[in-house]
Amino acid sequence: MDKMLNFILHVLSYVNFHLFSKKHYKTRKNPSIYISYLIEPFYRSFDPFYMNTHQNRRETLALKQVFEELGKGGCFCDYSSQQTIDNSFDIIFGIEPNFERMIKRHPRAYKIYYATGAYYKHQNSQIISRTNFVNNKYDIKLSYSRLVEKHESAELADLIIQIGSAYTKDTYPENLQKKIVTIDQSIISPQLFDIESKVANTIKSHYLWFGGYGSVLKGLDLVLDYFSKRTDLTLHVVGPIDADFKDQLMCRFNEFENIHIYGFLDANGPQLREIFLKTAFIIYPSVSEGGTPGSVLTAMYHGVIPLVSSYASFEGIESCGLIMSEVSIAGVNEVIRKSELFTMEEISCRSYKTADTIKSRFSLENYYKQMYSIFHSLLKNEEIIC
Repeated sequence: MDKMLNFILHVLSYVNFHLFSKKHYKTRKNPSIYISYLIEPFYRSFDPFYMNTHQNRRETLALKQVFEELGKGGCFCDYSSQQTIDNSFDIIFGIEPNFERMIKRHPRAYKIYYATGAYYKHQNSQIISRTNFVNNKYDIKLSYSRLVEKHESAELADLIIQIGSAYTKDTYPENLQKKIVTIDQSIISPQLFDIESKVANTIKSHYLWFGGYGSVLKGLDLVLDYFSKRTDLTLHVVGPIDADFKDQLMCRFNEFENIHIYGFLDANGPQLREIFLKTAFIIYPSVSEGGTPGSVLTAMYHGVIPLVSSYASFEGIESCGLIMSEVSIAGVNEVIRKSELFTMEEISCRSYKTADTIKSRFSLENYYKQMYSIFHSLLKNEEIIC
């Protein structure tokens, strides 16, 4: 069975577009919307592990539903595709690099950049600055991880749909901010979670760092440094770690019994759920994000209270967690010291509030409604969309 699945996926890897249309809507020969985004979810929607690895996979299917419900047909193409489709399009939507290539081929189309991260110049400058700091501090040679290639998608777009918040919007130059409308992402489809059991099992001194690649970008070095000096607290580190970070820096922290390194864990697996169950806080001093990361939102869904940088925040997060004053050891120290002042009763209240906030605001249904509202308004404007 596994060999057959791998063969099918190998064949489908050569298919880098997916046509769609509303029933009876004649657009297959002349699609009106071109989407530069993901293709694989259309061919792997049967695979729950794949679909639950990142929220953008279910959001891809939701986007298709939005366009079909609005009576618009078109095609999804892989964001890295170089394939040419000889059709005219009313709308070019999506992410770079294919987005930028297509809008240059179709200059008369209405151009919507789908920004899933912070402004790229902000992200790159933060990565370089933080990596240089870490290299100088520890006398090591980490590479610049998660740099974004130069592109003009935001500058060329007529509209920017930005996943994130006002904090994300502020990473852009002021002249581009007027183009931006922000939306909330969804969280990975979680299993049912007993928040009452979580509250009953929470250990106040247990903290979590849960993220993806870009270890310096996401402040893992700061967290490890701090907890190596606070052996009275326990740190759980979950997620893939950059190879050079692991080879050159992690070895300095392996001896500390209060720091537990797990690597990648299934978001719906029993081991991570056990960590969520006992962990009071997630600490995430990132310097560049497209809104609150999916890992933080998933932890919050399980009642884990956020202690995050402004770049990893959303408006109103202070009602359940804390925002760091700065991304530094001093900032980490300050926010953890504040969290230690919480009583167990306050931790319980904030855990309930955290879980409720995520369920109501960051659902796939809410993502669909926000996207539908934006495109419904656009399509009613005949001066923009023919």
